[in-house]
Amino acid sequence: MSARESSTGGAEASPALSLPASPPAPRWAQWVANVPVAVACALAALMMVTTFVDVMLRYFFGRPIGGAFEVTELSMGLLVFFALPSVMLRRENIVVSLVIERLSARAQAWFAAIGDLLCAAVFLFIAWRMWLHGARLLRFKEVTMELAVPKGAVAQTMASLLVLAAICALIAAWQVLRASGTRSAGGSR
Repeated sequence: MSARESSTGGAEASPALSLPASPPAPRWAQWVANVPVAVACALAALMMVTTFVDVMLRYFFGRPIGGAFEVTELSMGLLVFFALPSVMLRRENIVVSLVIERLSARAQAWFAAIGDLLCAAVFLFIAWRMWLHGARLLRFKEVTMELAVPKGAVAQTMASLLVLAAICALIAAWQVLRASGTRSAGGSR
């Protein structure tokens, strides 16, 4: 039996990236990233209640909630953007590591930081374009069909949350590099 097989005979999963333990993000950054998570949780609860009540009313009384689809549609879109800052700050994003796991911890930290910086750059670019699109939607007074929610306001909210996610990605990059520098300065590798 090889070293990568467990006592039950199955193969073990490959080891995760061995990034140095990052110090926690500054308290203000944690707070700023957690407030949108509370909103995301409220949106998830709203979707759940709306869907449940809509199905019950449709089934038992043949009268669904007007605009339930739009509530679910907008909530789902916003939920993703409200959760993104916290995901980036806590480094809970999905990472595919085919080669990187074979590198030293310091090299892994640098690759993680480069990934965070690229994410921040992409988020900022998308936020810029989304903000401009939202402004155009507001200028033409575009609204959703049933509930008349201004589409531009939704787009600009998403753009603002992308800027916050980019800031959190920059903080995460700084944290992992700082932890890597501290670890190597202490003499351990």
